Amino acid sequence: VFPSEPALNDVLTLLNDPELASRRIWQQDETIGWIYQYYNDPAERKKMRDESQAPRNSRELAVRNQFFTPRYVVEFLTDNTLGRTWYEMCHGQTKLTEQCHYLVQRRHPIFLAEGQEAPVPFDPAIAAPGDLNLPGERWVRPNPELESIGDIFTYALTVGGYDYARQVLNIECSELANSRQEQYIQTGKWEGSFEELRCCLFFEQRRYHHFGRGPEGEDVQAIKNLHKAICEQWDREVDVVPFRAKKDPRRLRVLDPACGSGHFLLYAFDLLETIYAEAYDDPDLGADLQDAFPERADFSRQVPRLILENNLHGIDIDPRAAQIAALALWLRAQRAWQAQKLGAAERPQIGRTHIVVAEPMPGDEGLLEEFIADLPKDQYPEIIGPLVRTVFEKMKLAGEAGSLLKIEE
Repeated sequence: VFPSEPALNDVLTLLNDPELASRRIWQQDETIGWIYQYYNDPAERKKMRDESQAPRNSRELAVRNQFFTPRYVVEFLTDNTLGRTWYEMCHGQTKLTEQCHYLVQRRHPIFLAEGQEAPVPFDPAIAAPGDLNLPGERWVRPNPELESIGDIFTYALTVGGYDYARQVLNIECSELANSRQEQYIQTGKWEGSFEELRCCLFFEQRRYHHFGRGPEGEDVQAIKNLHKAICEQWDREVDVVPFRAKKDPRRLRVLDPACGSGHFLLYAFDLLETIYAEAYDDPDLGADLQDAFPERADFSRQVPRLILENNLHGIDIDPRAAQIAALALWLRAQRAWQAQKLGAAERPQIGRTHIVVAEPMPGDEGLLEEFIADLPKDQYPEIIGPLVRTVFEKMKLAGEAGSLLKIEE
């Protein structure tokens, strides 16, 4: 039903309100979803809750549980799932480290090669002499269970503190250790990075070795405190990242199992734009992409379509929310093409989006029984009829359970 001309003009006047324009409302991808949150009358929601403690059907479930996820929550969760996946594939060499403001990163990530094992806590009982005092050996994991000064000093020798402090930390090892010792005396706690603390422990070992004696009294506890600080700093600074093989961005899959109006998927679109751009130039991934899209300009033009057709998936029990999610993603692709200054005729056609509504199987039970009765007995075993009937019954829950319904089980 198309509105009358006066009604349409009134709507357009409201949409073009200068106050909305000044707040940049229409420039936000999430605006249409945000509006939909308030589409349902609060009085209707209150009436539903007054009449029943639990939702009585899929529409009530959608209306009563509908809420708009704050942007920072969306970014935190997406940064540390999709963003983290690409970060690990690229061994940290990605623009996402700057783009993803909530990506959890530690100061010293260790990206393991395929088949490589994480460093185990240092064991002096099995440390071979050739393993010690190697300036290049940075990542020997400290062992908080070491108790004897001899074992702690053996661990100290797993770093070449003189060279490392001078070449990497740009300070003499003695100067570093003395300043940290003074700080410890004044504050009662050790400060500094994991590598600085290792160099301090190394210098302590060298100092006592030079004197030809071991620490005594309060010095013993001070050295144990230093070793304890090293163990704690390892946990805070060092991130041992298991090997993750690189994957063509067209094979990355993002699923929001309760997508609503697509808030998470819209932000994932932003990250995927960066991922595709980096993959095209990646020595391991670029060949296939460049073979499919020889011209960089054509590749950039196709990226919005590739993201919607390959990467983003959503499920919801609310048909209108699913429609809005698909529309919002389509609009997000148009914005990407607008940024490339492409006219409507130059923009690729989007074949489909992977937004689906969780709903029961159609048809009534009479139609179901007729279908089962007509199954050719010579083509299908007897188990097929009861199986179809069982699936039909279980699927009645789809409108309420959504992606929680494990129909394959």
